[in-house]
Amino acid sequence: MPRGQPDYGEYAVKEVSASVSDMGEVAARLGSIVTFDKRGDVVDFDNFEEPVLRWCTIVSEAGNYVRFSNDSASSGSQSVRLHVEGAALGRAGMHSGIPLLGSLRLGMEISFAVPTLGGYLALEVSYFTGSKLCDAILKFYFSTLKLYLINDTGSDEEVASLERFINSAYVYHTLKLVGDFNTGKYVRLLLDNLTYDISHIAMYSQTDLTSPCLERNVNYYPFNSVGGDVYLDDFVFTQAEP
Repeated sequence: MPRGQPDYGEYAVKEVSASVSDMGEVAARLGSIVTFDKRGDVVDFDNFEEPVLRWCTIVSEAGNYVRFSNDSASSGSQSVRLHVEGAALGRAGMHSGIPLLGSLRLGMEISFAVPTLGGYLALEVSYFTGSKLCDAILKFYFSTLKLYLINDTGSDEEVASLERFINSAYVYHTLKLVGDFNTGKYVRLLLDNLTYDISHIAMYSQTDLTSPCLERNVNYYPFNSVGGDVYLDDFVFTQAEP
C-alpha cells in the first residue's frame, strides 16, 4: 500500500515539538562537531577523541609539547594541548596533508581555549601546485587581542582588534579562515559571533617545487618571551565555500 507523507506533510503544523527540515541541523543534534558555520562541504574533521593523534607534530626547544589532554574539551572527553616556554624560537605545532580537492575555495576551522594570554596561535592552509606555494596564514596574538593575516608581501596585516576576550581552560572560542586559492585571495574570517570581510587581501605566494597537495598547520608560538598553553578541539576542513 502507498507509504510516505501527505502533500506538504513535512511542513505541516504540529501540536507538539517541531519538524526539522535542515539535514545539517539533524546531524548537529546527533552529535556532529560541525555546528559553528555549516557553510562549505566537509571533507575532513577531527574531534581528537582517537587514541592516536593523526597529525605530525613539531616541537622546538626543551619543555614544549603537543599531547592529548583530558583536562579540557569542547566536545567529547579530550583535546590537544599545545605548550610553549618563553624561548624566542619556541614552537609547538601540528600539521597534516591531503591530496588536492575538486574545489580550491577552502575553509579551516578549529576551536580553542586559552588558559593564559601569552603567545600567539597561527592557522595556516598551504596550497602546493607543483611549481608554486600559496599560503593563507592567520595569527591571533592573545596578549594584545589582535588578529593578523600574512599578505602578498609576506607582512602581517591587522584585520581585527578585540576589546575583551575570555581566557579560560573551559571556555572554547572558534576560528574559521576561508580562502580562494584559485584567485589567491582571502574570503572571510570568523571568530565566535564576529565575521570579517577579508576579500581585499591577497595571500603570500612563492616558487616551490613540492608535489601538488594541501597542508593544514596549527602552531603556537611564544610572544615577547612569554609562552603559555592552548587547548585545541573540533577541527573542520571544507571545500566549495560560498
